[in-house]
Amino acid sequence: MPVNSNKRVFLTGATGFIGSRVAENLCRNGWDVLALVRSIPKANSFLDSWHSKTPQNINFIAGDLFAGSPSERMQLFMRCMQDASAVIHLAEAKARESEFDVKNIKTLGLLLEAARSTPTIERVVFVSAFMAGGLPQPLPDILMEDVTGAEFPDPYYQWKRMGERLVIRASKGSHFTYSIVRPALVYGPNAEWITGMLKLVRAAGKFLIPLPEGGRALLGTVHVEDAATTIAASANSNEARNQIIHAVDNGRTTYSDWFAEIAKNSGWETNVVSIPKGIVSILGKTADALTSVAGIHYGAYLWAQVLSQGCGYSNERMKSICGSLRYPTIREGIPSMMKWFLDKHP
Repeated sequence: MPVNSNKRVFLTGATGFIGSRVAENLCRNGWDVLALVRSIPKANSFLDSWHSKTPQNINFIAGDLFAGSPSERMQLFMRCMQDASAVIHLAEAKARESEFDVKNIKTLGLLLEAARSTPTIERVVFVSAFMAGGLPQPLPDILMEDVTGAEFPDPYYQWKRMGERLVIRASKGSHFTYSIVRPALVYGPNAEWITGMLKLVRAAGKFLIPLPEGGRALLGTVHVEDAATTIAASANSNEARNQIIHAVDNGRTTYSDWFAEIAKNSGWETNVVSIPKGIVSILGKTADALTSVAGIHYGAYLWAQVLSQGCGYSNERMKSICGSLRYPTIREGIPSMMKWFLDKHP
Protein backbone atom coordinates (compact mmCIF):
# COMPACT_ATOMS: atom_id res chain seq x y z
CA MET A 1 0.00 0.00 0.00
CA PRO A 2 1.59 3.30 -1.05
CA VAL A 3 2.08 6.15 1.37
CA ASN A 4 2.33 8.94 -1.18
CA SER A 5 1.70 9.55 -4.86
CA ASN A 6 4.73 11.78 -5.50
CA LYS A 7 7.26 9.18 -6.58
CA ARG A 8 10.44 11.23 -6.53
CA VAL A 9 13.32 10.06 -4.35
CA PHE A 10 16.73 11.35 -3.33
CA LEU A 11 19.19 8.43 -3.23
CA THR A 12 22.72 8.31 -1.82
CA GLY A 13 25.18 5.54 -2.65
CA ALA A 14 23.55 4.94 -6.05
CA THR A 15 26.68 3.58 -7.74
CA GLY A 16 27.52 1.01 -5.07
CA PHE A 17 26.93 -2.74 -5.04
CA ILE A 18 23.52 -2.46 -3.34
CA GLY A 19 22.73 1.14 -4.30
CA SER A 20 22.91 0.50 -8.05
CA ARG A 21 20.30 -2.26 -7.69
CA VAL A 22 18.12 0.03 -5.57
CA ALA A 23 18.34 2.72 -8.25
CA GLU A 24 17.37 0.27 -10.99
CA ASN A 25 14.49 -1.11 -8.93
CA LEU A 26 13.14 2.37 -8.24
CA CYS A 27 13.29 3.30 -11.91
CA ARG A 28 11.55 0.09 -12.96
CA ASN A 29 8.74 0.93 -10.56
CA GLY A 30 8.10 4.43 -11.83
CA TRP A 31 10.16 6.53 -9.44
CA ASP A 32 12.07 9.60 -10.56
CA VAL A 33 15.48 9.20 -8.92
CA LEU A 34 17.95 11.95 -8.12
CA ALA A 35 21.32 10.58 -7.03
CA LEU A 36 24.18 12.53 -5.49
CA VAL A 37 27.48 11.23 -6.93
CA ARG A 38 31.10 12.34 -6.88
CA SER A 39 31.58 11.72 -10.62
CA ILE A 40 28.78 11.99 -13.16
CA PRO A 41 30.79 10.22 -15.94
CA LYS A 42 31.43 7.31 -13.56
CA ALA A 43 27.78 7.27 -12.57
CA ASN A 44 26.68 7.20 -16.19
CA SER A 45 28.89 4.16 -16.83
CA PHE A 46 26.91 1.93 -14.48
CA LEU A 47 23.76 2.58 -16.51
CA ASP A 48 25.34 0.52 -19.29
CA SER A 49 24.81 -2.60 -17.18
CA TRP A 50 21.06 -2.02 -16.96
CA HIS A 51 18.72 -3.96 -19.20
CA SER A 52 17.96 -2.12 -22.42
CA LYS A 53 14.24 -1.97 -21.60
CA THR A 54 14.80 -0.50 -18.15
CA PRO A 55 13.52 3.09 -18.01
CA GLN A 56 16.41 5.32 -17.06
CA ASN A 57 14.42 7.96 -15.22
CA ILE A 58 17.41 8.84 -13.08
CA ASN A 59 19.37 12.08 -12.84
CA PHE A 60 22.71 12.73 -11.21
CA ILE A 61 23.95 15.76 -9.38
CA ALA A 62 27.66 16.15 -8.66
CA GLY A 63 28.65 16.57 -5.04
CA ASP A 64 30.29 15.00 -2.02
CA LEU A 65 28.23 13.93 0.97
CA PHE A 66 31.22 14.19 3.27
CA ALA A 67 33.10 17.26 2.03
CA GLY A 68 32.45 20.95 2.51
CA SER A 69 31.15 23.07 5.35
CA PRO A 70 27.91 22.09 7.09
CA SER A 71 26.06 25.03 5.55
CA GLU A 72 27.29 24.17 2.05
CA ARG A 73 26.23 20.56 2.44
CA MET A 74 22.86 21.54 3.89
CA GLN A 75 22.16 23.66 0.81
CA LEU A 76 23.25 20.79 -1.46
CA PHE A 77 21.06 18.24 0.35
CA MET A 78 18.01 20.50 0.31
CA ARG A 79 18.50 21.08 -3.43
CA CYS A 80 18.59 17.31 -3.94
CA MET A 81 15.43 16.85 -1.86
CA GLN A 82 13.42 19.49 -3.67
CA ASP A 83 10.00 18.06 -4.62
CA ALA A 84 11.06 14.59 -3.37
CA SER A 85 8.80 12.54 -1.14
CA ALA A 86 11.47 10.12 0.10
CA VAL A 87 15.16 9.92 0.97
CA ILE A 88 17.09 6.64 0.83
CA HIS A 89 20.50 6.80 2.51
CA LEU A 90 23.00 4.04 1.62
CA ALA A 91 26.30 5.90 1.30
CA GLU A 92 28.91 5.79 4.04
CA ALA A 93 32.39 7.19 4.50
CA LYS A 94 35.40 4.93 4.58
CA ALA A 95 37.66 6.35 7.25
CA ARG A 96 39.98 5.42 10.10
CA GLU A 97 38.32 3.83 13.12
CA SER A 98 38.68 7.02 15.17
CA GLU A 99 36.77 9.02 12.52
CA PHE A 100 34.39 6.42 11.09
CA ASP A 101 31.29 6.95 13.19
CA VAL A 102 31.83 10.71 13.61
CA LYS A 103 32.09 11.37 9.88
CA ASN A 104 29.03 9.27 9.08
CA ILE A 105 26.91 10.47 11.97
CA LYS A 106 27.58 14.14 11.22
CA THR A 107 26.57 13.62 7.60
CA LEU A 108 23.44 11.70 8.59
CA GLY A 109 22.54 14.50 10.99
CA LEU A 110 22.77 17.06 8.19
CA LEU A 111 20.64 14.88 5.90
CA LEU A 112 17.96 14.59 8.57
CA GLU A 113 18.07 18.33 9.22
CA ALA A 114 17.62 18.92 5.49
CA ALA A 115 14.70 16.47 5.46
CA ARG A 116 13.05 18.32 8.34
CA SER A 117 13.43 21.55 6.36
CA THR A 118 11.89 20.05 3.22
CA PRO A 119 8.09 19.80 3.64
CA THR A 120 7.59 17.33 0.77
CA ILE A 121 9.68 14.59 2.43
CA GLU A 122 7.38 11.90 3.84
CA ARG A 123 9.76 8.98 4.38
CA VAL A 124 13.44 8.59 5.26
CA VAL A 125 14.91 5.13 4.62
CA PHE A 126 18.15 4.38 6.45
CA VAL A 127 20.10 1.28 5.41
CA SER A 128 21.65 -0.15 8.56
CA ALA A 129 23.15 -3.61 9.25
CA PHE A 130 21.68 -6.82 10.63
CA MET A 131 23.74 -6.77 13.84
CA ALA A 132 23.17 -3.11 14.63
CA GLY A 133 20.60 -4.09 17.26
CA GLY A 134 23.24 -5.92 19.24
CA LEU A 135 23.54 -9.53 20.32
CA PRO A 136 21.09 -10.90 22.93
CA GLN A 137 22.49 -13.25 25.57
CA PRO A 138 21.87 -16.12 25.09
CA LEU A 139 21.26 -16.08 21.35
CA PRO A 140 17.63 -16.89 20.46
CA ASP A 141 16.60 -19.33 17.73
CA ILE A 142 14.95 -16.45 15.84
CA LEU A 143 15.98 -12.84 16.35
CA MET A 144 13.17 -10.32 15.93
CA GLU A 145 13.85 -6.75 14.81
CA ASP A 146 12.80 -5.18 18.12
CA VAL A 147 15.12 -7.32 20.27
CA THR A 148 18.31 -5.60 21.39
CA GLY A 149 21.38 -6.96 23.10
CA ALA A 150 25.08 -6.50 23.76
CA GLU A 151 26.42 -3.81 21.46
CA PHE A 152 29.21 -4.80 19.08
CA PRO A 153 32.39 -2.77 19.70
CA ASP A 154 33.04 -2.97 15.95
CA PRO A 155 33.01 0.68 14.76
CA TYR A 156 30.90 -0.22 11.72
CA TYR A 157 28.03 -1.64 13.75
CA GLN A 158 28.38 1.10 16.34
CA TRP A 159 27.84 3.83 13.77
CA LYS A 160 24.88 1.96 12.30
CA ARG A 161 23.32 1.62 15.73
CA MET A 162 23.88 5.32 16.48
CA GLY A 163 22.47 6.12 13.04
CA GLU A 164 19.28 4.17 13.75
CA ARG A 165 18.76 6.07 16.99
CA LEU A 166 19.35 9.38 15.27
CA VAL A 167 16.83 8.62 12.51
CA ILE A 168 14.15 7.52 14.99
CA ARG A 169 14.72 10.57 17.17
CA ALA A 170 14.60 12.96 14.19
CA SER A 171 11.29 11.54 12.99
CA LYS A 172 9.51 12.25 16.27
CA GLY A 173 7.39 15.37 15.91
CA SER A 174 8.46 15.69 12.28
CA HIS A 175 6.42 15.51 9.06
CA PHE A 176 8.31 12.41 7.87
CA THR A 177 8.29 8.79 9.01
CA TYR A 178 11.22 6.39 8.90
CA SER A 179 12.11 2.91 7.68
CA ILE A 180 15.29 1.21 8.86
CA VAL A 181 16.45 -1.75 6.78
CA ARG A 182 19.01 -4.16 8.25
CA PRO A 183 20.47 -6.32 5.46
CA ALA A 184 22.09 -9.63 6.38
CA LEU A 185 25.17 -10.85 4.47
CA VAL A 186 24.47 -9.44 0.99
CA TYR A 187 25.82 -11.52 -1.89
CA GLY A 188 25.36 -11.78 -5.64
CA PRO A 189 27.08 -10.91 -8.93
CA ASN A 190 29.53 -7.99 -8.65
CA ALA A 191 29.96 -8.51 -4.91
CA GLU A 192 33.59 -7.42 -4.89
CA TRP A 193 33.86 -7.95 -1.13
CA ILE A 194 33.58 -11.70 -1.69
CA THR A 195 36.28 -11.96 -4.36
CA GLY A 196 39.14 -12.46 -1.89
CA MET A 197 37.25 -15.12 0.04
CA LEU A 198 36.39 -17.08 -3.10
CA LYS A 199 39.99 -16.92 -4.31
CA LEU A 200 41.11 -18.31 -0.96
CA VAL A 201 38.53 -21.11 -1.06
CA ARG A 202 39.61 -22.02 -4.59
CA ALA A 203 43.28 -22.12 -3.59
CA ALA A 204 43.12 -23.70 -0.14
CA GLY A 205 39.61 -25.02 0.40
CA LYS A 206 40.51 -28.57 -0.56
CA PHE A 207 43.06 -28.62 2.26
CA LEU A 208 41.31 -26.85 5.11
CA ILE A 209 38.27 -24.68 5.84
CA PRO A 210 38.24 -24.38 9.65
CA LEU A 211 34.74 -23.77 11.01
CA PRO A 212 33.55 -23.76 14.64
CA GLU A 213 31.48 -26.87 15.37
CA GLY A 214 31.76 -27.91 11.73
CA GLY A 215 29.92 -24.83 10.48
CA ARG A 216 26.53 -25.83 11.90
CA ALA A 217 25.72 -22.30 13.07
CA LEU A 218 23.15 -20.33 11.09
CA LEU A 219 24.42 -17.62 8.74
CA GLY A 220 22.05 -14.81 7.72
CA THR A 221 22.22 -14.21 3.96
CA VAL A 222 20.26 -12.22 1.41
CA HIS A 223 20.67 -11.86 -2.34
CA VAL A 224 21.40 -8.32 -3.47
CA GLU A 225 18.25 -8.21 -5.63
CA ASP A 226 16.00 -9.04 -2.68
CA ALA A 227 17.81 -6.57 -0.43
CA ALA A 228 17.41 -3.86 -3.06
CA THR A 229 13.70 -4.65 -3.53
CA THR A 230 13.12 -4.32 0.21
CA ILE A 231 14.99 -1.01 0.44
CA ALA A 232 13.23 0.49 -2.59
CA ALA A 233 9.78 -0.67 -1.48
CA SER A 234 10.32 0.81 1.98
CA ALA A 235 10.27 4.31 0.47
CA ASN A 236 6.58 3.98 -0.35
CA SER A 237 5.11 1.19 1.78
CA ASN A 238 2.66 1.71 4.59
CA GLU A 239 3.83 -1.60 6.10
CA ALA A 240 7.34 -0.12 6.40
CA ARG A 241 6.17 2.99 8.23
CA ASN A 242 8.24 3.55 11.38
CA GLN A 243 9.58 -0.01 11.19
CA ILE A 244 12.93 -1.75 11.56
CA ILE A 245 13.12 -4.45 8.88
CA HIS A 246 15.48 -7.40 8.56
CA ALA A 247 16.44 -8.09 4.95
CA VAL A 248 17.28 -11.78 5.09
CA ASP A 249 16.26 -14.79 2.99
CA ASN A 250 14.15 -17.80 4.02
CA GLY A 251 17.00 -20.29 3.84
CA ARG A 252 18.21 -20.56 7.46
CA THR A 253 21.58 -21.28 5.87
CA THR A 254 24.51 -22.67 7.86
CA TYR A 255 28.14 -21.81 7.22
CA SER A 256 28.74 -25.33 5.89
CA ASP A 257 25.72 -24.95 3.55
CA TRP A 258 27.29 -21.79 2.18
CA PHE A 259 30.62 -23.45 1.33
CA ALA A 260 28.95 -26.61 0.03
CA GLU A 261 26.81 -24.59 -2.39
CA ILE A 262 29.86 -22.63 -3.58
CA ALA A 263 31.71 -25.91 -4.21
CA LYS A 264 28.72 -27.38 -6.03
CA ASN A 265 28.54 -24.44 -8.44
CA SER A 266 32.29 -24.16 -9.02
CA GLY A 267 33.52 -27.74 -9.13
CA TRP A 268 36.01 -26.96 -6.36
CA GLU A 269 36.84 -29.44 -3.63
CA THR A 270 36.23 -28.19 -0.08
CA ASN A 271 37.25 -29.79 3.19
CA VAL A 272 35.44 -28.36 6.22
CA VAL A 273 37.27 -29.10 9.48
CA SER A 274 35.46 -28.72 12.79
CA ILE A 275 36.98 -26.59 15.55
CA PRO A 276 35.64 -26.93 19.13
CA LYS A 277 33.53 -23.96 20.24
CA GLY A 278 35.58 -23.54 23.42
CA ILE A 279 38.80 -23.01 21.50
CA VAL A 280 37.13 -20.41 19.27
CA SER A 281 35.86 -18.52 22.33
CA ILE A 282 39.34 -18.51 23.90
CA LEU A 283 40.84 -17.23 20.65
CA GLY A 284 38.19 -14.50 20.50
CA LYS A 285 38.87 -13.32 24.05
CA THR A 286 42.62 -13.38 23.42
CA ALA A 287 42.23 -11.34 20.23
CA ASP A 288 40.09 -8.78 22.08
CA ALA A 289 42.71 -8.43 24.81
CA LEU A 290 45.56 -7.97 22.35
CA THR A 291 43.76 -5.54 20.03
CA SER A 292 42.43 -3.42 22.89
CA VAL A 293 46.04 -2.62 23.83
CA ALA A 294 46.40 -1.04 20.37
CA GLY A 295 43.09 0.80 20.75
CA ILE A 296 41.33 -1.37 18.17
CA HIS A 297 37.90 -2.77 19.01
CA TYR A 298 36.09 -5.24 16.76
CA GLY A 299 34.44 -7.65 19.20
CA ALA A 300 36.25 -10.87 18.33
CA TYR A 301 34.61 -12.76 21.22
CA LEU A 302 31.12 -11.75 20.07
CA TRP A 303 32.02 -12.76 16.52
CA ALA A 304 33.23 -16.09 17.90
CA GLN A 305 29.77 -16.61 19.41
CA VAL A 306 28.08 -15.81 16.11
CA LEU A 307 30.38 -18.21 14.24
CA SER A 308 29.92 -20.96 16.83
CA GLN A 309 26.22 -20.65 17.61
CA GLY A 310 24.53 -18.23 15.21
CA CYS A 311 20.82 -17.56 15.09
CA GLY A 312 18.06 -17.08 12.55
CA TYR A 313 16.63 -13.68 11.70
CA SER A 314 12.94 -12.98 11.21
CA ASN A 315 12.00 -11.74 7.72
CA GLU A 316 8.23 -11.50 8.15
CA ARG A 317 8.27 -7.70 7.88
CA MET A 318 10.43 -7.92 4.77
CA LYS A 319 7.96 -10.28 3.08
CA SER A 320 4.99 -8.11 4.07
CA ILE A 321 6.69 -5.19 2.30
CA CYS A 322 8.09 -6.77 -0.85
CA GLY A 323 6.23 -10.08 -1.12
CA SER A 324 7.81 -13.36 -2.21
CA LEU A 325 11.60 -13.34 -2.48
CA ARG A 326 13.22 -13.83 -5.85
CA TYR A 327 16.06 -15.80 -4.23
CA PRO A 328 14.52 -17.44 -1.14
CA THR A 329 17.63 -19.55 -0.44
CA ILE A 330 21.28 -19.68 -1.47
CA ARG A 331 20.43 -22.55 -3.82
CA GLU A 332 18.75 -20.03 -6.11
CA GLY A 333 21.23 -17.20 -5.49
CA ILE A 334 24.73 -18.64 -5.52
CA PRO A 335 24.77 -20.05 -9.10
CA SER A 336 24.67 -16.62 -10.77
CA MET A 337 27.22 -15.25 -8.28
CA MET A 338 29.63 -18.08 -9.04
CA LYS A 339 29.14 -17.66 -12.79
CA TRP A 340 30.05 -13.98 -12.41
CA PHE A 341 33.14 -14.83 -10.34
CA LEU A 342 34.39 -17.59 -12.66
CA ASP A 343 33.89 -15.41 -15.73
CA LYS A 344 35.79 -12.55 -14.10
CA HIS A 345 38.47 -14.67 -12.41
CA PRO A 346 38.94 -17.80 -14.60
